[in-house]
Amino acid sequence: ITYGIFAVLLVPIIFFGENFFPFITSKAYVFRIVVECITAAWIILVLRDSSYKPKWTPIAWAVTALTVFSGLSSFFGVDISRSIWSNYERMEGWITIIHLFAYFVVVVSVLKSKKLWNRFFLTTLAVSTAIALWGMLQISCAGNFANSGLAIADNSFCIGLSKSFIAQKLGGLQI
Repeated sequence: ITYGIFAVLLVPIIFFGENFFPFITSKAYVFRIVVECITAAWIILVLRDSSYKPKWTPIAWAVTALTVFSGLSSFFGVDISRSIWSNYERMEGWITIIHLFAYFVVVVSVLKSKKLWNRFFLTTLAVSTAIALWGMLQISCAGNFANSGLAIADNSFCIGLSKSFIAQKLGGLQI
């Protein structure tokens, strides 16, 4: 379960080019699958050890209320199908909110020590930093910083990097 919690933090760097909307659907599918797996494992864990039940804090009540009221607004919305399922362009809807709620419940139930929360924070920070650096590299190789002198002058570096395995898995250098 803990590995799954941390695996979700890596979802923003996932990219499957075969999908119709690769920058959205790839992440949404992987997020949902991982959350469903860790939630199922967490339910089994709670049945065996009740100490992993979530504590009902004001934040937990607020997140639960948000999920319930979002569900009500989805059911009474203009287009119930779009409200609940959304579409492939957005992958947002009540189904995503339910998955976020399940992830929240599992995280607050399983990460009990300060050490795990620190690792969770540091992993989030590392992934965010990697994505930010990758974005800056994309802009530098695209030459958008040419006037400021921050563009990468060696075009062969950018061409080689754009053909690399990592670049292909992250959607290339120039999105």
